[in-house]
Amino acid sequence: MTERIYYLDALRGILMMGGVLLHAGYVASSGHTWLVSGSGGSIAAYFMVEIIHYFRMPAFFVVSGFFCLMTLHKYGTEKFLSVRLKRIVIPTITTALTLNLLQRIFLDELNSKAFSLRSYFLEGQWDSHLWFLVYLFFYFILAALFHALTPLWLVKRVTAFAIPNPNAMAFGMLLALPCFTLVLQGIDSTLISLTYDIGGVIDTYQFLYYIQFFIVGYWLYSHPGVMDALVRIDIWKLVLTIAVGVGAYALWGGGETYLRVAIAEYTRMLWVWAAVALCLGLFRRYANGGGKTLRYLSEASYTVYLFHHFLVVLIAAVLLHVSTNPLVLLLVTSASAFSIALAIHHFVVRRFDWAAYLFNGKVNCQKQPVSLMIAAQ
Repeated sequence: MTERIYYLDALRGILMMGGVLLHAGYVASSGHTWLVSGSGGSIAAYFMVEIIHYFRMPAFFVVSGFFCLMTLHKYGTEKFLSVRLKRIVIPTITTALTLNLLQRIFLDELNSKAFSLRSYFLEGQWDSHLWFLVYLFFYFILAALFHALTPLWLVKRVTAFAIPNPNAMAFGMLLALPCFTLVLQGIDSTLISLTYDIGGVIDTYQFLYYIQFFIVGYWLYSHPGVMDALVRIDIWKLVLTIAVGVGAYALWGGGETYLRVAIAEYTRMLWVWAAVALCLGLFRRYANGGGKTLRYLSEASYTVYLFHHFLVVLIAAVLLHVSTNPLVLLLVTSASAFSIALAIHHFVVRRFDWAAYLFNGKVNCQKQPVSLMIAAQ
């Protein structure tokens, strides 16, 4: 169990810090319009952004679901809510009232707009890159309610039933799971609209889309055999599955007919799920020892994520007045934002309890045993 925790925790940290490269990529991309964008752009940055976007948050929510049930089993509903919600709510409020507020004021000034505090809060402008924390908050609430209100025998029947062939189940999952999104899209387009905007913060279709990954991670914790089989799938098989999914999408996706739309959605999700399994497998193979560097980066990932967005906006806005070379924008913006955010974590968040509490929702990491650090993630 410890080995499993370390590689998943390392993966979660890297996925969070991947936001630096993603948002810097938006600035340098030729096909995306972002908060700060130049007149030109790189097609390579465009494809980098697209690739990262498709697998990064799905993999993150799978890992989050796994840790969710682990913490519920280990500490119970009350402590789970106390630890997990504090880890989400406090940094979200702190960032919304400081970094994101400054970012909105800066962007409105940059675009010659009048800043409105009313719009900032009521239209969801405070949310910015914190949207996944809002979703995670509600996923945790739903998981805790299920765990607390459902009889134990029913929980076990739903989550921990016996699986005679974990290897077949693991690969079969990759082929079957895309059907969830297919059904979701079908309901949204033919029966009833699932797309609603709630306070500028929650897109209900997106909320339902990402919850599937959280549920799968939650379920995998109850089935270590399937989890082990999933992360041990041969790399070449996963790469081939991704290639088949991308190729099928390019050849048969698109069009106006329901069949073509269904093919497009299924093939897209096929390689998304294969990419998630590839992430899990690579980290299981190469990051399962809990090395000091990975532990440090995992610890720092929350801080880096919270601070990087405003830093990317500031740095990119300055660079666009100096150079519009996409490669320069991508490399300098991402490297500078990451370095500054990491320095803030190392010299401020790690050293002062008030900073650790406000931006990480917990006491200073240096003062906690490793087991408590992982449980608090």
